[in-house]
Amino acid sequence: MSEIPSVIIGCRECERENKEMRFAHGVIPFPTTTAYKKNELFKLEQDYTCPFCQDILEITPKIIKMCRTLIDGYSHIVAHPKATEITSPDTNCFIPHDRLYPSLEAFFKEHGSFVKGIDGKLFKNPKEDLKLIHDAMNDFDTEKWLLVIECAGNPEAYLSDSTLWFNLFEDDL
Repeated sequence: MSEIPSVIIGCRECERENKEMRFAHGVIPFPTTTAYKKNELFKLEQDYTCPFCQDILEITPKIIKMCRTLIDGYSHIVAHPKATEITSPDTNCFIPHDRLYPSLEAFFKEHGSFVKGIDGKLFKNPKEDLKLIHDAMNDFDTEKWLLVIECAGNPEAYLSDSTLWFNLFEDDL
């Protein structure tokens, strides 16, 4: 289990600017996200304001429900611009925001793969959890905002800065 399950929120523009400054000017990077531990999730009941650009993310009831439910789940959940990344210790997959699938098995089957039992490995309540993700991810601008749920059930921390994987495909997701 993750030592400190948390919800991480940040502005993608400020993150990009931070990376550009780091590479162009050798500036030491500074954190551009805010992490809320499980016992701090009540703070999500207020909107999130980026401390750098002052843009505001409206935290809706759907976002709060997803965060409160999935923080105790089996998989880390990461909002990308067009898809949600779902990461467990032995599985990493993406599901698009534009359609609600009844299960990940159905999603993979539609795309020519048969992966039996994947839903139970990634979610405690697969059908309900997929609906929570779909509804919440379509309730905010995923092009503008980063939202990560580091869950209690995944022993490995989510590493968003893997230059070999994450940054390579970041603009496509």
